Amino acid sequence: MKAAASGADLSASRVSEWMTPDPQTASPDMSAEDAAQIMLLNGFRHLPVVDGRTVCGVVSLRDLFAARIRRPRPG
Repeated sequence: MKAAASGADLSASRVSEWMTPDPQTASPDMSAEDAAQIMLLNGFRHLPVVDGRTVCGVVSLRDLFAARIRRPRPG
């Protein structure tokens, strides 16, 4: 978002110029609640999911909200 809003020529920019160095990550077996807590406590909208040195994907607050909404309520 910062890169796009900057007006920089993104076709000539490297990801390393805009990425967060040494970001916090989640493991694939981390609970959605734990990932949400990391994101909310740190003000993150996205959290990389990493298994060892392999990036598996990125989870977003929108993903976590959608998973929570679809879950049946106890009662």
